[in-house]
Amino acid sequence: MNIINEDDIDLETTSVEVARVRADGLGSRRAWLLSLLSLALYILLIGVLFGHAIDFHFSTVVIGHPGDAGGFVWFLRWWPQALLSGHDPFMTNDIWYPVGQDLVWSTSVPFLSFLSYPLTLFLTPIAQYNVVLILVLALDAWYGFRLLKRSSHRFVVAWTAGLLVPFSSYVVGQSLGHLDLVTVFPYLGLLFAIQDLVDAEGPWSTAWARLFIYSIISIYVVIIAETGGDMTRFPTAGHLASWAGTCPGSNESAGRVKSTHTRPGNPYLKGALRIAAMSVAKSHDTYLSARYRRISSRRGPIKAIVALEHAMLIAIWNMLTTGSTYCDLGGDYYTRLNPDRARNRAIDQLRKMGYEVTLTPMAEAG
Repeated sequence: MNIINEDDIDLETTSVEVARVRADGLGSRRAWLLSLLSLALYILLIGVLFGHAIDFHFSTVVIGHPGDAGGFVWFLRWWPQALLSGHDPFMTNDIWYPVGQDLVWSTSVPFLSFLSYPLTLFLTPIAQYNVVLILVLALDAWYGFRLLKRSSHRFVVAWTAGLLVPFSSYVVGQSLGHLDLVTVFPYLGLLFAIQDLVDAEGPWSTAWARLFIYSIISIYVVIIAETGGDMTRFPTAGHLASWAGTCPGSNESAGRVKSTHTRPGNPYLKGALRIAAMSVAKSHDTYLSARYRRISSRRGPIKAIVALEHAMLIAIWNMLTTGSTYCDLGGDYYTRLNPDRARNRAIDQLRKMGYEVTLTPMAEAG
């Protein structure tokens, strides 16, 4: 009879776990090496293609149109130089002296200016601009590659598809002089970070939670884009809801209500609200999902979705006006609001099913 020692089992289990950890470490290292290799290939390819257009005179000839690109050559040097010399970076007298130029509404790319500041130590302004443009396009392709690699899991396919970002017709056209419009990688990086959040184990790992996150982001972007983020133009939250077309119509004559259809509002804002409302209606244990079920049972799902759109806009107006954060009332809000009604409804449902119900408070039952 073979006798198995418990210490042998523990040693074997430990060795298996160590081997698994080592394999995971090697796999992550290999993935990072392939990722860095893809970035190097993007830099090499874009550098050769754009460098060939200027005969590889990176220090003397700008890539693209000299007029538009020349402005960004100046802007890349302006922000660090202004702050180091104690000047106001939003106003300069170097242009249109002595009146000066207000740079608040100019595309001055401060983010790229600070990131590329070390290049000013050993590159000319024109060379700095050319290098920054090539790196920006390469990073655009690289973040596209990293996002696509998660779905395809094939290096060649994801690397080739990543080229669609910097070599799309829009980005190629803007790369001839508009550095600010080709800087796409920060937004792709944000999507990458959000995907990491929703893919991790936790409350955001469900499909509906992912859809909820993406819809909230999309509605925030649309609201800021359509309203400018300035809520002072709407005296009350009701004005914002009415402008967006989420308020019921008021068409009454001689005491008869003819129509309660919502007025035509901003189509882009209303579309984003509709997506977010349909997403949050499927959530659990939230105030908006409870409100959706409460209204849809009486008036139908379409009117319930419009009611959610209205409630979301009211909350958004208050958050942007007062600077407060959103506090969810909870899925049991209506139960806590009127506990007697909730209790009587539950008793009536049980009686209709043929049960005789006697309620005993928990304090007395204990």
